[in-house]
Amino acid sequence: MWQIFVLLVLLLLAAAAFFQVEAFLSVLYLVALVYLLSRLWARQSMRALVFGRRLPQRAFWGETVEGEVWLENKSRLPIAWLDVHESLPVALASGESPHEVVSLLGHERHTITYRLVCRKRGVYTVGPLTVRLGDLFGLVPARIIGGDVDTIIVYPRVVPLAQLGLPAHAPFVGMKNRVPLLHDPSRFVGVRPYAEGDPPRMIHWSASAHLDDLMVKTFEPTIARETLFVLDVDLARYAHGQRYTATELAITAVASMAVHLVQTAQQAVGLLAHGMDGLEQTRTLYWLPVQSGHAHLVHMLELLARIQPADDVSVLPHVRRAIAQLAWGATIVLVTGDVDAATLEHVATWRRLGFHVTLIAVRPGLSVREARRATDLLGVPFYVVWDEHLFALGGVGSAP
Repeated sequence: MWQIFVLLVLLLLAAAAFFQVEAFLSVLYLVALVYLLSRLWARQSMRALVFGRRLPQRAFWGETVEGEVWLENKSRLPIAWLDVHESLPVALASGESPHEVVSLLGHERHTITYRLVCRKRGVYTVGPLTVRLGDLFGLVPARIIGGDVDTIIVYPRVVPLAQLGLPAHAPFVGMKNRVPLLHDPSRFVGVRPYAEGDPPRMIHWSASAHLDDLMVKTFEPTIARETLFVLDVDLARYAHGQRYTATELAITAVASMAVHLVQTAQQAVGLLAHGMDGLEQTRTLYWLPVQSGHAHLVHMLELLARIQPADDVSVLPHVRRAIAQLAWGATIVLVTGDVDAATLEHVATWRRLGFHVTLIAVRPGLSVREARRATDLLGVPFYVVWDEHLFALGGVGSAP
């Protein structure tokens, strides 16, 4: 439009110079005035426009969240037109990305709402938000204003353990031992009658004298009440045709077990994994020390949302350093895709160091029978998660 306007001005100048007619000059002055006013109006509109985005930073799997783009005219002068376009991640968008052309009266506010369907775990960027602004007559070239980019994290799917073929009261739950291996004097909880085999140093002499019977001290166990999840997302560990689905199912399994332990069993959990960071796009070693509490669980779910499988990111070489911070007798849950001799060697080492170990394989293929035989010899519970569990879940998802 403005190119035509420039051509019209040149024609008027040529006509005024050639014909020496004042009417052409009057029209030229009028056109120049309109152009000047349009330019000032567009500049004022740009100064008066304020816009932004409201979007939750985190969402649970399966949740539908609402985003909002807002635009406000801070001036008393109207804004002729705005071309607004919001960029949404394809994996979450419920339809086409929002795109509207609007005009704002003085001090008017306008909102554009949209929905994101969070059915894929991962880290997503929303934006940039772009706004094209121009004058009423189209005489001034449209100005494009770029907005910020926001991030939304979708937590992994959490399901009941039965849907994964995992019993709620399995060894990885870390139940209290009836006879704990270690005693913490600061965790004295009471006394009980003496039983054959109790060490003499555990006898509570004052209680025994008062009750006229031998009584021994009881303590809250200091072991096997914390669980470290070791998540292997090295693509080489999973069957070639099912790498995407299998690794997502492995992450779903870890998230579901962690939620169960913290919310149902009130236990402390930790995480060790190695993979690509969906937020930073770099190879990252994820190490979350064992702790309890809701805030810690949320942090763990956020890390599980960010983890992306990759090649050459085996987590097993990093376990030795991590378990040095665990209490003796704590539980290590290894979730992997393949169970080979090297994996079983690591599991045997952890057992010799005094840890309880549970091995969970996601579609291990032909190695199931051999793995079950080997884990039975090691005294390690072994579970397999795959086809029937995936069918029951209706599929799993993440950011590709």
